[in-house]
Amino acid sequence: MHFILVFDADNTLWDTNSVFHEAHVAMLEVFEAAQLLSDARRQVDRVRDIDRALIRHFGRFEYGFKNLATAVAYHYRHQADPSDAAAYVLERGEQALDTPMRTAVEQAYRTHTHALTQIPPLFPGVADLLGHLRTYRDANPHLATAIFSEGHPERLARTIDAYNIERHGYFNEIVIELKTAQAFERVRDIGRQCLDVADGDDVVTIMIGDSMQRDVRLANEAGFTTVYIPGSFEGRQVPQTELEQPDFEIERIAELPSILASLGLHLPGR
Repeated sequence: MHFILVFDADNTLWDTNSVFHEAHVAMLEVFEAAQLLSDARRQVDRVRDIDRALIRHFGRFEYGFKNLATAVAYHYRHQADPSDAAAYVLERGEQALDTPMRTAVEQAYRTHTHALTQIPPLFPGVADLLGHLRTYRDANPHLATAIFSEGHPERLARTIDAYNIERHGYFNEIVIELKTAQAFERVRDIGRQCLDVADGDDVVTIMIGDSMQRDVRLANEAGFTTVYIPGSFEGRQVPQTELEQPDFEIERIAELPSILASLGLHLPGR
């Protein structure tokens, strides 16, 4: 039996949500200083609502955060509904704001961008799991591991470098591109190439991620086995379609080895 393990990165291996939370607070503090709002730290949910509206429009989580800063400013200046603020700003851009607000938007955007350079912490159990996977893979030609993320390449590169992920050889491949069912199929093909398997060989390809839409559904479409870990950004999701139903659900990544063992992959020391 051959195995390909594909991990989402943000909010699966490391807590990106905590970094974005503080970046949103930093943005709001700029607008608080511009007297658009008060008690910035209590306003993050409003920013998240606007962020989600923009994500729906662009079809990805990182879409150019000048749009977010502009929409947040418009929301507070005109008391607009978060989704309406996002839509209006997408139609008119910064023309929706007066000159003083454009200055505040630029400062808020730069502050937000700087805050995103912070390195997110690994989730408990991740470093231990990656070490066990590498030990198993080094001694066993039947396992390949990959990261598949659609996060911003420069931001991901900082985190990957901070934890020496490439230097320690934790993964055979790191793929950064927009997630689609076809992209998942390509990732599976990359894993098969790493394993050097023949067409008839039995290969189990497993996706581990925190999003039922971007990880579970698309991986299911590509024929993966799927493992869902609820994350702090999306929260615990409920499947809306059969394709969003994961094969397994766990609370934390430290529980993954038991799932792998049930599928026939027994890691050393577990």
